[in-house]
Amino acid sequence: MEYRKEFIELIDSLKNENDENLCFVGLGNPNSKILIIGKECSFDKKKEQYSFLNKMENQDNLQQWIYNIENGIDLETLPCWENNPDLYNPLYPYKGQFNKVIRNNNDGTSRTWVQYQKLIDRILQKDKPERIDFHKYAFITELSDVPMPSSRKSEETKESINIRCQKLLSHDFFKTFPIVIVPCGHYIRDYRINLEETFNQSYQRTDDDGEWINVHRNGDRLLLHTRHLSMCSNRLIEKIASYIKV
Repeated sequence: MEYRKEFIELIDSLKNENDENLCFVGLGNPNSKILIIGKECSFDKKKEQYSFLNKMENQDNLQQWIYNIENGIDLETLPCWENNPDLYNPLYPYKGQFNKVIRNNNDGTSRTWVQYQKLIDRILQKDKPERIDFHKYAFITELSDVPMPSSRKSEETKESINIRCQKLLSHDFFKTFPIVIVPCGHYIRDYRINLEETFNQSYQRTDDDGEWINVHRNGDRLLLHTRHLSMCSNRLIEKIASYIKV
């Protein structure tokens, strides 16, 4: 797989950064057209049973991408995850998860990822897959590199967001996506995130008929800011997709 030039440059720029806020770059296909930016990873890193997740998903993410680039790892050739940490890869994380909310070891995934899948299916106008595959069509990252079981305002999160906006999200790589979806709700206001400056965008309008979306454009590039999608309605999914042509 030949990775996008800007992505390689981003990874190279981070190799000498000794900052835990820059360890997590993202998940999914960096050559895709769709970028989704969430709030933060949703688990409690202080609990022992999640410590391996924090290391595998967050702390090791940059090094995993370095390995992928150096070895030309292709998402189509990656094996299924099968609950084997050695087979985890951020290019197609947890490959093989069923397209349903995880319950009682049913090999499902998070509610947020089920919603991301629904959104990508609607944008691409494709049928619902049995297994999660939206990582083939989108790249996802987070505003903060501080995992939390549920979103709450904190100074640690504020610092992480400021560092990531300055040294990660403002990189040219994130400006190569023609479609950027930011389902972060109040985080933009609470942490005074300047989406226009970070992503070189221009605010146009807010469409609010009970399901609000802030619309930004810069030429052919579109950025949509809306509420978190984990518990959103199908109507909002449809509304987001209606703005997007791929």
